[in-house]
Amino acid sequence: MKIETVNSRFVSTFVMTLLCACVGLVSCAKKEGPPLAAVIVFLAGDVKVEPAAGSPRSADLGERLSAGDVITTGDRSHATIQIGDRGVTRVERNSRVEIKKLFSAGEGEMFLHRGEVAAKIARLQRSESFKVKSPTAIAAVRGTEFIASYKNGSGKVAVREGKVAVTPLEEGKETEARETLVEKGNTAEIRVDNSVPAEAKTTVEVRPISELEVMKIEIVAAAPIIPDIETAKVEQIVVASAPVAEKQKELEPKIVVEEKKVQAAEKAERIEKLIQKQSATMEEIKEAFDRIDEISLYNGKVLRGAIIERGKQYSILTTGGTVRVPENQVRSVRVIR
Repeated sequence: MKIETVNSRFVSTFVMTLLCACVGLVSCAKKEGPPLAAVIVFLAGDVKVEPAAGSPRSADLGERLSAGDVITTGDRSHATIQIGDRGVTRVERNSRVEIKKLFSAGEGEMFLHRGEVAAKIARLQRSESFKVKSPTAIAAVRGTEFIASYKNGSGKVAVREGKVAVTPLEEGKETEARETLVEKGNTAEIRVDNSVPAEAKTTVEVRPISELEVMKIEIVAAAPIIPDIETAKVEQIVVASAPVAEKQKELEPKIVVEEKKVQAAEKAERIEKLIQKQSATMEEIKEAFDRIDEISLYNGKVLRGAIIERGKQYSILTTGGTVRVPENQVRSVRVIR
């Protein structure tokens, strides 16, 4: 009888210990730690912070941000944000970015409404992840240097170091089967074509990274990970961020030149697409050419659109397609808007 009693007590104790351990494991799995400090360590120009609850305000160096805050930058403006010891992100000009998660449960996440975000993310732990989402794709990283952008309905992810998993979105939903792993030295371009079926609207094409993309990433890569950022004083941040200012000064003139080249190429591409389309709204013509021409002919007819070729024959892109008119039939030309 004594042996049975001892065994019963042993079994009961063992079961209770096992149950407590299981409960402890479940509690640990569900437990969230405090969010990491997200601090503005470098800024220039017109940068604003829109709190989750409150009115927009001008950003300050050393300001601590929270999940739900939105950062917007104007022309020739940018802001660099350090997230604990996990890395730094740089919100480029004319951008709008929302901070979603700050690693309280192992996840860091930003949502790119428009513009560009460059990032240098340290090698994360196995249980951690960092993502930049946009309306067209999700870029997931573990330790890398990259830039993500979303403009005019299309996006891109350029990788200078490490790897980034790019998952396109269809109707706002993930399509994991179409995940593309973008490796060092490459850029994934995510394009949306609304003229095709929903399952094929979004395409991902990989190309070599451009010189402009590399330079933009180099600036954020120059940012050091400031120790104990949550308690760092503004004076310490200014001194520590000096390499960013130096790299910015070195590369900014080159970036401006390269951006003008890219903008010219993008404009030429938009114009070519409109010409091939053979139909366009007046708004599309205005956006592509930055003007609307009015051509009056000797026969009294008036054409409106954009002149794409002059000489012995005028070629004019109109809402009805491309119209060609001999030069001797043109009475006058003026820009109306």
